Amino acid sequence: MPETLETVTREQLEALAAMLPEPEKISQPSQSIGGPGFDVVAYCQAHDLPVHHTKTWTDPSGTKCTVAVLERCIFNPDHHLSAVIIGWPNGARSYRCRHNSCLSKRWKDAKAILEPDTDSFDGIPTMPPLTRVRANVIEAATGVHIFNAADDPSQNEISEEELNAYSLPAGPKFECNLPKDHFIQRFMAYGFYISDAYIEYWFAAGIFALAVIADKKMKVELKQGTIYPNLYISINGKSSLARKSTVVDKAEAMLCQVKPSLLPAMVPTEFSPSTGSRCLGRSEKAA
Repeated sequence: MPETLETVTREQLEALAAMLPEPEKISQPSQSIGGPGFDVVAYCQAHDLPVHHTKTWTDPSGTKCTVAVLERCIFNPDHHLSAVIIGWPNGARSYRCRHNSCLSKRWKDAKAILEPDTDSFDGIPTMPPLTRVRANVIEAATGVHIFNAADDPSQNEISEEELNAYSLPAGPKFECNLPKDHFIQRFMAYGFYISDAYIEYWFAAGIFALAVIADKKMKVELKQGTIYPNLYISINGKSSLARKSTVVDKAEAMLCQVKPSLLPAMVPTEFSPSTGSRCLGRSEKAA
């Protein structure tokens, strides 16, 4: 009796119950309910599994089963006397190891190690590979052409030499021809100094900063009305590698330091489309 009594939660009881072994029914009809029982000891001897001792266990349905306690776990030899193989009279069988690292292991996992030449159905050998010879026999009998037999040469493979010799066509090379003392050039140089983001991103961020500072100071007067040019920029690149967020964050921080009145107009960086629309509608100067 422990010195203090603690309430056991339902989750703890369910976790304990989940550790009880259950029969893992096999798929061969001759070994289903009513079929021959599974001789645990004979199976272990046939597969060189040292058995420490056997015992009888009654499962929750009242069926008496034979339990073979193994000297070592199949998946980790450091687990001593913690793994068992259980055989039911109807031919069902189960594998369990008490260690946390093996709790997910079941009979099919153990069988894959003990009987690698059979598939998950007990007693049925693994299907041989579909070679071109077998495929031709099937094609002759069915009239259906079979593509990609196991020994067919791949039509889409290229050699390593061909891969190394292949190069993508060169795209347009970015070049900024603005004067060296121009804000864009200076901002790009600053970005190049503080991070390894693409220089094109810093160019786009500089254009974005100028558009924000312009703040409707540029306009086009037409007969139909006044048009205030707007600028929409999208920078794309691989996540974490291209440093998109670094560029955007630095540009926004610079703008808010130069013009603190922009802070109330800042739009969240993550939002749903509807929330984004509300944020933009709140202020004509949303950045």
